[in-house]
Amino acid sequence: MAKTADDPFNAPSKIVQQHALAVMRSAKRRRVTGESLMADMLGLDPVPIVRRETPEHLVEFLYATLHLYASYYRFDQYRVVLRCYPWRGRVSREVHFSICTHAILNECYVFEERLKNFFEAIRNCAPAIGGEFPASQSSIILRSYHRSLTSFLKARGVHTHQSDFVPRELERIRLIEMLTATNDMKNLRFTLPLAVRNFRAIWQNNIDGAQRSIKAHMTAAFGCTEHVWSHLTPRGK
Repeated sequence: MAKTADDPFNAPSKIVQQHALAVMRSAKRRRVTGESLMADMLGLDPVPIVRRETPEHLVEFLYATLHLYASYYRFDQYRVVLRCYPWRGRVSREVHFSICTHAILNECYVFEERLKNFFEAIRNCAPAIGGEFPASQSSIILRSYHRSLTSFLKARGVHTHQSDFVPRELERIRLIEMLTATNDMKNLRFTLPLAVRNFRAIWQNNIDGAQRSIKAHMTAAFGCTEHVWSHLTPRGK
């Protein structure tokens, strides 16, 4: 049974690692994995996978867990994208930062759906180990996450279903770029770095807040389901 007291956030990832190592102990799986990777790199037809020996409910848990971590760590990349502007004018700063904001908002929504999938995977695993699914706690965690980032989730909904979401700090960059594109107002170009600095400060702070919320709710989700996933080791599956 996994011990989580020292690092409850990363504890489930250790279960995933144990299964990955167990799979790679098979010579046939190592060979097929190598062939599959090479085919993907060369753009060849996919290599048929080895028939799974792992129960479907366990595979569902492993993927659901990996997907939560993927969403969490993607915010580290958004920080980099927000700091960098590599286009040298080929793409406007307004368009570049617009893509950043929409990716961040969408990731908040993606995580919510993945958190639901994680709980569903735990629900499917619980009977296999004689455990009980924490329905009440999972509902509380899902509602808490939605409340914590409700402004982001609403903004993402507006952008998807109604019209472009353009925060005020981004509208400022758009206005400056548009007005200073002509010779008559190029002398006001000095205002652009100030606007960009302001935008980055706001959205770096937004990224920090979103990632803190995601980590807190992942930790809560892992904590209330530990009695299930801690038994899903390669030996206890």
